[in-house]
Amino acid sequence: MSKLNEDVLHLIFEKLQYHKRTHLFSCLLVNKTWCNIIIPILWKNPWKFLKKGKEMILLNVIISHLPQRFEYLKKPYKKPSFDYISCCSYYNLIEINNLIKIFGEKNKKKNIFIIRNEILRLFNNGNTKFTHLYIRSKFVYKDDLVWLSKTCKSIKELEIIIIENSSLDDSYWIVELIKSQKKLVSVHFNFNRDLRPYNFDYKIIEILKDSLNKHVDTIQYFQITYDHYFRITNCNFLSLPFLQVLIASHSLRSFQSSKDLINLIENTNGYLTEIKLEFNDKYIIQAIYQNCPKLKYLKLLFNNSFVSELENLLINCQYLDGLFINFGSKINWSYFFKILVNLSPISLFKFKFGYNNISLKLGPLKYFFVNWKDRHPILLQIIQQVKNANIDNLIEKYKSKGIIVKYDDNFGSTFEDFEWIEDL
Repeated sequence: MSKLNEDVLHLIFEKLQYHKRTHLFSCLLVNKTWCNIIIPILWKNPWKFLKKGKEMILLNVIISHLPQRFEYLKKPYKKPSFDYISCCSYYNLIEINNLIKIFGEKNKKKNIFIIRNEILRLFNNGNTKFTHLYIRSKFVYKDDLVWLSKTCKSIKELEIIIIENSSLDDSYWIVELIKSQKKLVSVHFNFNRDLRPYNFDYKIIEILKDSLNKHVDTIQYFQITYDHYFRITNCNFLSLPFLQVLIASHSLRSFQSSKDLINLIENTNGYLTEIKLEFNDKYIIQAIYQNCPKLKYLKLLFNNSFVSELENLLINCQYLDGLFINFGSKINWSYFFKILVNLSPISLFKFKFGYNNISLKLGPLKYFFVNWKDRHPILLQIIQQVKNANIDNLIEKYKSKGIIVKYDDNFGSTFEDFEWIEDL
C-alpha cells in the first residue's frame, strides 16, 4: 500500500509542478517520503524556473557536489543530502556555461576552464540519463559532444543554437550526436540573431537537415528560427510525416523559404495539431487548411487580403480551439468578427489578438460578444500597445454576462501564446 501511495503522490506532484500557484518547495518539509518524491521532480529540469539574479543559488548547490579539495572553493561546502545532479535529465549546456561565466565574474576568476571541466564532469558522471539537450555551437567542446554521442542515446528533445563563425567541423560532431539518438521527438534549430550570411557556411544547414533523416518517423515537434538578416535559399526542408507541432519565426519571409515550409506542411500526413507562424503568406494558410484537419492551435500574422483564406481555415479545421492572430496592417474589423461569429467551429473559444499602429474598433468587438451567446465562454487576451479603457469596460460588461470567462490585456506582461490561462 505504501508503494501505491508513493506512485500516486508522484503522479500528483508531476502534474502540480506546472501549476504556477503550487509551491512544491513547501511540500518538501512534509515528511521524508514527500521529499524523496519531489526532489527528483524539481531537479529533472532545474533550469526551467531559474530567475535572473538567482543563478548563484543554483550554482552553489552544484558546486557543493565537487570534491572539497577542489582549489577554486574558498570555503568548504556541506555535502548535499541528495545527489541532485543525477536527477537532472535536462542537460542544458547553455545555462551551465552562463552559470560558470557568472561564477568567474563574481569571484574575479579569469581562467574558469578548470571549474568548467569539474562541473561538466559532475553531469557527465555516467549515472545521469539525459532526455533533453540544449547546446550552443562554438561554445561546446568536441570532447563533450563525443562523450554525449557515445553515452546518451535517449535524448528526446534537442535545441541547437548556431552562432556566428560556426564551422563544418563543429557541425560534424553535432551531427554524430543527432544520429546516435534512438528516439528523437523534438528538434529546434535556432540560427542566432547575430548571425550574418557573409560569415556562415550554408553547407551546415544541409548537414543538419540530413542528420534528421534517420528520425523522420519519430520527430513530432520541429522549430526553426532565423534572424531577419539571414536568408535561406535552395535548401529544401526534410519530410516529417508524423510532425505534430511546427514553429517558424517571422524571418522566414523569402519565396524559397515559404515554398519549403509549404512542402513540409504538405508532407506531414495530417498529424499537425499546432502551428505557430510569425509571418504572413496566404499560400501557407492554404496549405494549412488543405492538409491539417486535426489542427487545434494556430498562430499567424494576418491582413485584409487573407480574409477569404480565414473563412476556408475555419470551415476545414473543425478541431481548432485556439487562435492567436497578430494584425500586421489595417483590418476590416466588422468583416473579421462576422467571420468568427458565423464560421468558428464549436471547439474554438480561445482567442488572442495583437495589433501594432492600428486601432481595435469598439463596435465590431461588441458585435462579436453579443453574437457569441449560447457558445463556450471565451478566453480572451488582447495585446494593447496603449491602454484602452473603453475596450476594458466593454469586456468587463460581457464577463459579468458570462460571455467571457477570462480576460488578460497583456499590458506590461510577457505572456506567450496561451500561457496566461494556466492560472484558471
